[in-house]
Amino acid sequence: MKKFMNLTEKQLHIFVIAVIVIAVTGLSTALAILGSNIYRNSAENRSQQAFSDAVGFFTAEMRQCTDFSQARTASLGGKLPALVLSRTDETSGEVRETWIYSNNGYLMKNIAAAGKNVDPESGEKIMPMTAADFRVPEPGLIEITMVMKTGESHTITLSLANGAGN
Repeated sequence: MKKFMNLTEKQLHIFVIAVIVIAVTGLSTALAILGSNIYRNSAENRSQQAFSDAVGFFTAEMRQCTDFSQARTASLGGKLPALVLSRTDETSGEVRETWIYSNNGYLMKNIAAAGKNVDPESGEKIMPMTAADFRVPEPGLIEITMVMKTGESHTITLSLANGAGN
């Protein structure tokens, strides 16, 4: 065997193994960095998707109001802030209330007859959400502050155009 850079066969083997170890370590480090960036971007996208889904949910619920008098804020048990949307069933004439609130880490929706007590535990789980708070800064506007599962807080203001819900 020809000598490479005047190295003995044993030294050449050590040199080749060292180069392979350095190459594998460098490649592993590069892949770890790339993987963490992909994970971070994916987590950010999921967080933004959860916020976008929440905005879509609230917007769809508010669009069902035909008048601002159908939307109000309330609380369940004096401690859970809630958004209450009233609707009159066209066939029966019965007034139903949709209660939207956050409980035990979820955004909840509970539909009940107007004036009935609503049990926070009996609502339908809509999506993970740590907290939701609702207020009416002025007639025709509902301000919703959401704390997502990731801990990020977002505040949106929804308008019932001309107070008519369009």
